[in-house]
Amino acid sequence: MKTIVVRLSLLILCAGLASCAAESELETSWEVPTYAGTPFTDLAVIGVLQNRNSSQAFESKAVEVFQHAGIPSIPGFSFLKGETKLSRDDMAARVKGSGADGVLIFKLVAVDSTETYVPPTTYTVPEAIHPEWWDDPYWGYYYPYPYHYWGYWYPAVQVVTDPGYWEPHQTYRIHAALYSVASDRLVWTANTATFDPSSPANEGGSVAKLIAEELQRRGLVPVGKKG
Repeated sequence: MKTIVVRLSLLILCAGLASCAAESELETSWEVPTYAGTPFTDLAVIGVLQNRNSSQAFESKAVEVFQHAGIPSIPGFSFLKGETKLSRDDMAARVKGSGADGVLIFKLVAVDSTETYVPPTTYTVPEAIHPEWWDDPYWGYYYPYPYHYWGYWYPAVQVVTDPGYWEPHQTYRIHAALYSVASDRLVWTANTATFDPSSPANEGGSVAKLIAEELQRRGLVPVGKKG
């Protein structure tokens, strides 16, 4: 029984750790060839996800990652105030009022569902000692029937097989676009894919790390500490 409990505990721990860290990939990255401006010193980060709560959670985590990387930034909800239907002029006024010189928008464009097959696994479980073992040493030798050859034949180790199963997965595809506030023009875009994020915040942190590194590599934002 102890072996089974330990095995289950390890499986639960591994599942918990896996759910804590999403994996993201940068699929494409493109910069406007004619852009020759200086690095952006303050980014307004806006998330457009399934709903307001998801968007705000994404923004909060993304800003946390950017700031940790030395990129000054503010979340969109701090100046949009939950508004989802603003005119172009109103939107521009709020962005300028935030003090940002660049607007980085993350938009969820697709959720791809797939399944992977996990084949059967076989493992052994030691047989539990019978409670009467210590009262009669022959009991364990002939378990479960004293003085019968079945107990001698019965295996001391049980072989257990977990059946195979299909495991569902989801890949969240986020399109990122960086705009200049001064020129109101697109400067850079990218496409990312995140595998099985546990939450919008988890996704925001994973995607933001990729984007921060790419923007710094291209010289579009200041290069600060990384982590």
